[in-house]
Amino acid sequence: MVINMTNITELSAITLSQKIKSGELKVRKCVEAFILQIEQTQARTAAVVKLFAESALQKAEELQRRVDKHEPLSLLAGVPFAVCSNIAAKGAELNAGSQLLGGFKADYDSTIVERMEQAGAILLAQLNMEEFGFFNISAKPLMRNPWAGGRTAGSTGCGSAVVTGAVPLAIGADFGGSMLASALCGASAFMAGNGTASLHGVLSTVPFGDRVTIAAKDARDISVAFQIIQGPDGKDSRCCRRNAFNNKYEASGFKIGVPAELTRSIPQEVRPMVLSVPEGLRQMGASVEVFSFSMLRHCAEALTAISCTELYTNTSALNGRMHTSLNTGGKSPDEIRAERLTPADKIRILVGMGLLENRDEAGADVYSRALNFVDILKGELGKLFAKYNLIILPASPNTAPENEQWYDPLVVASEQLAMLAPAVLSGSASAVVPCGYTPDGLPVGCQMIAPSTEGEAVLSAAAIFQSISKYHTFLAGE
Repeated sequence: MVINMTNITELSAITLSQKIKSGELKVRKCVEAFILQIEQTQARTAAVVKLFAESALQKAEELQRRVDKHEPLSLLAGVPFAVCSNIAAKGAELNAGSQLLGGFKADYDSTIVERMEQAGAILLAQLNMEEFGFFNISAKPLMRNPWAGGRTAGSTGCGSAVVTGAVPLAIGADFGGSMLASALCGASAFMAGNGTASLHGVLSTVPFGDRVTIAAKDARDISVAFQIIQGPDGKDSRCCRRNAFNNKYEASGFKIGVPAELTRSIPQEVRPMVLSVPEGLRQMGASVEVFSFSMLRHCAEALTAISCTELYTNTSALNGRMHTSLNTGGKSPDEIRAERLTPADKIRILVGMGLLENRDEAGADVYSRALNFVDILKGELGKLFAKYNLIILPASPNTAPENEQWYDPLVVASEQLAMLAPAVLSGSASAVVPCGYTPDGLPVGCQMIAPSTEGEAVLSAAAIFQSISKYHTFLAGE
């Protein structure tokens, strides 16, 4: 096979690395192909805010010398990857898409970047994101869905970067935004279970729900990347667990639960595509059962309450960064926030403030009541996971909305995150796979949820479904 630039950007991450290690593909040529692809797709998607071309090519030359010496290398050696702008990469801006931190640069690498580069992967780009990973139309430049330019690509560039072939792997760290962005753009993605991947070096404004998310076309690529990233690093005390992987992709023995509410709560054009996933896994040997999950309708409300409140309380933690690293012109933190925060996040902060002040007869504020709901949700999911290996839900109740509809912060949170909210709130491991396209060409995503340390269950199920479908292979613009 003659490998040209187009062929390279269509290959899976694992295949790319195999070709590099076999000598069939030079590392520099691989990196150059993705640099060219970013340059060709950027005007259409605005997925990337910083291209590390010079350093990436230098690392490519260094890795090539190791390849030529036939040194043992990882399954991702030579593979370019990108991270969102709230993940520290030494020397690059660490601003989480916010003007509040414009100009603030990281002086160290996050654990995510450090472990990927130790495995021989090459950091190629920094991805665009909405302010703090929330849902606005605040990103500069405005991100666009590669399947329909007038529709949103979500709150990060993870999904659009992957499905346009700009990078084989994209990594975010947020409370579901990168998962939703992947689903809306037709990418596959995995959100690590709570406590299984370090957030050291992640600028987090919703510590309760922020978790590492990996996007790619192929679930097996994601699995390999997560096995590299996961586990304690001694720097994030919350990260204390690992997932066990045996890398067997068999559906036999899987017990899958499908909420009865799924068939009533999502539009007809989306429903059969989502239900095709458990049906496909059933045909491959899994057992499927329908159950009632009445708590589903309240999850988005709890997530909205928690995220708005934590944004309110945690933006004050950015004061030190603003005043030690940036030119504030003598303005106070309150003046800086009023000047630089987006209107949507100002609304969220006001809502969060109100939720802390609004108390019931027992004196509990709304935030505390939301946390109590989470405890009940975890208990209910624990009972379900004792019965099922994984639970199937849509990734989103509908396809990508138009950019103008994306602006209302509370409506978007309650509607678009409604199906991802159970996994985010409970700390469960979750995977998203594309399961079809609507007549107007918009992708539909299906979500699989498992206990926090059972990431292999959802990644295996995703890979099995991909073995009998081709939706994950589609590239936007073909």
